[in-house]
Amino acid sequence: MHNDGLGSWIHRRRVKSAGRVALVAGDRELTYDVLAERIDRLADALEQRGVRAGDRIAYLGENDPAFLETLFAAGRLGALFVPLNTRLAAPEIQYALQSSGATVLVCAAELGELAVSGMAGTQVEHLVAVEPRRAGVVPPAGAQAYESVVAAGRPVDRDVPVSRDDPAIILFTSGTTGRPKGALLTHGNLTWNSINVLVDYDVVSTDVALMISPMFHVASLGMGVLPVLLKGGTVVLEQGFEPGRALALIARHGATMLSGVPTTFQMLAEHPDWESTDISSLRKLTCAGSTVPLRTIEAYERRGLHFSQGYGMT
Repeated sequence: MHNDGLGSWIHRRRVKSAGRVALVAGDRELTYDVLAERIDRLADALEQRGVRAGDRIAYLGENDPAFLETLFAAGRLGALFVPLNTRLAAPEIQYALQSSGATVLVCAAELGELAVSGMAGTQVEHLVAVEPRRAGVVPPAGAQAYESVVAAGRPVDRDVPVSRDDPAIILFTSGTTGRPKGALLTHGNLTWNSINVLVDYDVVSTDVALMISPMFHVASLGMGVLPVLLKGGTVVLEQGFEPGRALALIARHGATMLSGVPTTFQMLAEHPDWESTDISSLRKLTCAGSTVPLRTIEAYERRGLHFSQGYGMT
C-alpha cells in the first residue's frame, strides 16, 4: 500500500476490525467495513468531479459521519481536507474558502444558507448537502444530495501515493489577532499526534469515545476521534452538548472516553441526573481550555474519576 496517510487508516483497520462499530450517530451505526466502502465510493465520486491530489475539499457541519467520510475520502485521493467552524459568519466562511482554494464544499443541509452565502466569489464548483437530521429542513437549491453522491461512486480500492510528509488538513485558527490563519497539518503531524495519544492515554480497541466537542476543533479531531479510529475503537458523534443527554449516552453506550472544557464537566456534575446516572464505564477524562476548578475535580473524584489535562495549538 503506497498510501501512508490518513486515507488508508480505515482500510488498514478493516482487516482487523470488520464488523466492529466505528461510528455511532443517533440510531445509526457504521462498522469499519461499511465505513471503508462508503469512503471508497465518496472518493470515486469526488474524483469523477475533478478532484485530484493537492486539491482542497471543505466541510461545513456539526459532528456527523459525513465529516469523517469526507476527511478520509480526501486522504484516499491525496487531497486536503478543510473543516470549517460552523459558528463563523458568511464573510469568514468566504475568506476560509478563498484562502484554502477549496473547489468542493460539503455542508449540512441545516447550514445550507450559510454555505451558499459563504461560497459566493470563491473557487467552489460543487456544493454537496448532507441530508438533514431534522424534519422540515430544506437543502440549498442546486446542491447535490450527499447520499446520492456516495451511492453513485464505485467502491474502488485506489492506492494513490501519499507520504506522511504530504499535507492532509488545513485547519483554521480562531483568528484572535485578526483573520483566522490556515494551519497546514501533514499526515505525519496527525499520525504522530495520534500515536502520542495512544501511548499517553492508553487507548484500546474496546474504547468508546463520546464526542460532544466539534470535530472542526483540533482537540476533538486530533486528540479524540483520530486516535480512537486508528486503534479500532468506537466514536459516538453528538452534534451539540446537552448535559442530560450526554449523561444518558454515557450510560447507554458504556462510554469510556470523554473530552471537553471545564464548563462541560461542571455542567455534567451539576445536572439533576448526575448522581443517578451510571457513569462507571468512564476511564479517560480529558480537559483543556483552562484549569479545572477544584470543586469540579472533587465532584469527579468522589465518583472515582480523574482528569488528564491537555494543552495544544492548532
